Amino acid sequence: MLSELAFADDAALGSKNVPEASDRITKLSEGAKEAGMEISVPKTKVQHITHRPKVSPTTEEDIANLPKEKKFQFECESCKMTYPTKHGLSVHKGRWCKGPNSKKPSRKGTVADRIITRMKVEEHQKSLPNVMMGDQMLENVYAMVYLGAETAGDGDQQVTFKHRRDIAWGRYNEYRTVLTTTKLPINLRLRLYSALIVMPMIYGSCAWFLDEKLKQTLNGVNSKMLTNISKRTIHEEASSPTFHVVDHVLKRRKAYLGHILRLEPDRAVRRFLLELSPNSAPFIPGSLLDDTDYRTVEEMIEAAEDRTGWWQS
Repeated sequence: MLSELAFADDAALGSKNVPEASDRITKLSEGAKEAGMEISVPKTKVQHITHRPKVSPTTEEDIANLPKEKKFQFECESCKMTYPTKHGLSVHKGRWCKGPNSKKPSRKGTVADRIITRMKVEEHQKSLPNVMMGDQMLENVYAMVYLGAETAGDGDQQVTFKHRRDIAWGRYNEYRTVLTTTKLPINLRLRLYSALIVMPMIYGSCAWFLDEKLKQTLNGVNSKMLTNISKRTIHEEASSPTFHVVDHVLKRRKAYLGHILRLEPDRAVRRFLLELSPNSAPFIPGSLLDDTDYRTVEEMIEAAEDRTGWWQS
């Protein structure tokens, strides 16, 4: 088990249980004070790594009891159901609303459902035992950002990708005028799109579990952005992208995998990858090893030694 991940003035301390974590952070705090430094309690968070708890289905009561600052802003005039997005309200009106006296449709699978479920999972995380730094209690969190990547306590990849997606949309809106202007050739705008939008969006993607669901999500976001640049439909961009972001990510991941396989056998990142993975296919879905067509780890290691051949395979 990795006991710590340290980078400059940031550190993540991995512990097996709460008492161990409390002891470690307390000793670190005391040592820091001796060196004239102080660990910030508000900036120090605790994340219990565990399976996602089972939570109750989302109900209208859950939505009605949302705190004022989190209330859904878009209300149906007919049935009074509220939605977090204008699009969600539009879909409700077009497909599901049957009037004020009809049975309300299920929220299962909707954006509202995901928001309420996330809140319930966050509340569960807060209810778990607290780590103490001396006599000060540290806050439990479900998800946190470390070195630019948001990670969830249950390993939900959608949390990680949503964080990068939101950053990418912010950059996209910032540069929308340049990216969509017809005064610049399409090839130049695609290069700008790759550098300004795609790179922030796929930051950390070599550590993702890139399964089919995440590939579809990534391709969907890419299609919505590209449609304003290429003037093609979202469906056209999804089926035949002007810029194939999934292939772009896979190439970067393969390069990274090659670097790892060429490391000395005792290097931690190489051991972490290979010792926690099967020696032959089927590999863990979405893992770096699963990206390749090789059947065994031995075949990959041998192929990676030939850098040119590795790229061509």
